[in-house]
Amino acid sequence: MRLPLITWHIGLSLFIAAPTMAIAKTKSSRSSGKQQVSKANVRKMFAAGLALFKARKFNQALIVFDRTLRQFPNHQPTIQLFAKALYRLDRIPESYQMFSKLNLNSLDIETSYEYALSHFWMRQYQPALAGFQRIPEGNALFDLANYYGGIAALKLTRLLEAETMIEKAVVLPLKLAKSRKNYLKHIQALKLLYEKKGLALDRQKEKKRIEAAIKKERAVRLSSKETKKAVKDYKHQGFEAVDNRAELGINFKNQLIDRHGFSEETNTIRTTYFQFLGGPLISLPYKTGSDQAALGLQITGRAEEQLVEGKEQRNVQSDDLEDIRRIETTKETRELTKYGSFILRPWIEFPTPIRAWLSMGGSINFIYPDFERKDRTGTRSGYLRVGSKVPGKKFAAKYQYGEVLNSDSKKITAVNTFLFIWNFEFTEYLGLDVSLKHDFFVYDDLAIDGPASATSFSTDLWDEIPFGFTIGAKLSGQYQSEFFIHDLPDHGEVSANGQTYTGKAYLLAEPIEWFSAEISQQVQKTTWIVTPSEAEEPFQRYQPDWQQTFVGQVSLNLLF
Repeated sequence: MRLPLITWHIGLSLFIAAPTMAIAKTKSSRSSGKQQVSKANVRKMFAAGLALFKARKFNQALIVFDRTLRQFPNHQPTIQLFAKALYRLDRIPESYQMFSKLNLNSLDIETSYEYALSHFWMRQYQPALAGFQRIPEGNALFDLANYYGGIAALKLTRLLEAETMIEKAVVLPLKLAKSRKNYLKHIQALKLLYEKKGLALDRQKEKKRIEAAIKKERAVRLSSKETKKAVKDYKHQGFEAVDNRAELGINFKNQLIDRHGFSEETNTIRTTYFQFLGGPLISLPYKTGSDQAALGLQITGRAEEQLVEGKEQRNVQSDDLEDIRRIETTKETRELTKYGSFILRPWIEFPTPIRAWLSMGGSINFIYPDFERKDRTGTRSGYLRVGSKVPGKKFAAKYQYGEVLNSDSKKITAVNTFLFIWNFEFTEYLGLDVSLKHDFFVYDDLAIDGPASATSFSTDLWDEIPFGFTIGAKLSGQYQSEFFIHDLPDHGEVSANGQTYTGKAYLLAEPIEWFSAEISQQVQKTTWIVTPSEAEEPFQRYQPDWQQTFVGQVSLNLLF
């Protein structure tokens, strides 16, 4: 009786399980079918894009590659061809983004070069160098890869590697061949500089570590004599400094001034000077981390001879009922003056726990025309400054109170100055300086002409190039409010608001530490709004409209 019962149970179980097994088998078949369809689809889309790429129809290929990656974001062959097509179209930033998603070691030689060059133009020198180094000798791209790879190594300050690679780059286009020689000379100059200073680049970090360990070991057992020597060798890390040098130089300036068409003045100014800078710098016990407070006194003495040769042409307009005629008069000037000046600038500076520096100081400056005491004039000032220095960035805010003195050392003008300075170093050689300044003037002698306030803004973009040269461009503007002239002919006291815009390009050279030179060209434009308006024309007769200035300077510096 039990056997039929067991048989009935087995049959019932199979009857119930059969639909479930059928459903599972159907789902498995559908999933497998979808995967096969997806693989077939991506192959088909990739093949279509590849055909367009080989036919050099890169824009159309990009559309196919983009559609493929929307469905299959991690399909490496499509990403690679997408990057190569963007590279062919000179869309380097986008090409760089796509190449960054690939594993360099999986790429062929040609693609490795394109990968490296896209990273190079985006200033990603480490992966660029790795890509260039994958190009084997004998390949058509070998010389170009070593040329650009050598520059990437130079940017990474790997001088030996840079020199080796650039020397291997023999077969190059004419333009690159010329720059190759300059790069090799630049690398040699850097190597000689490091050797001369005893700071071999590949041992610099290790040397600093050893020196720090030695100083730490000796700090415990320094005698009083050694302590004095350590103070003498102290180098301050804040914003303040004391220069110790003598400088002999000559400055040539050619100036063209146009006063709204009423007169034109041309001046040639030659200045020969000698100045001495020196003073004590004393470290103070107060410290914050590795930063230490310091006290300094900068002393500057200067003697100069200035020869001014000029020509002024005045245009006088005569108006009557019959005609208007313009009468031109020319006046030539030649003036030789000698000056002596003496400056004292004491300061004290402290580090703070918030990675900022706080400094206080002042300045006393006297100028002696013809080196005689009776005609002496001067200035005196005091200031408070706070600033922060981090790698690649600097910021400082400064308040200064200054006074202009007459020959009796009495104040005739007071100036309150608020100054903000930003400095950005984008790379080791490229930087930008920005400043914002506002001055308030108070005149004790009411007969002095001048503004009530002045606001200035300037930007200075500079780039250090090989052999100690620096090129730069400076743009600035200034707004002067309530500029009073107290004795304008036929009008008496008038007021004006003025705007001045200045553009300057310059080239600095310091190939060796004891020689420096500079040339610059500056253009300046000034506009005025005068009150009362009928005084505008007489006012403009005495105020510059356009001003062009060329400056050339050479100096010899003796450091001590």
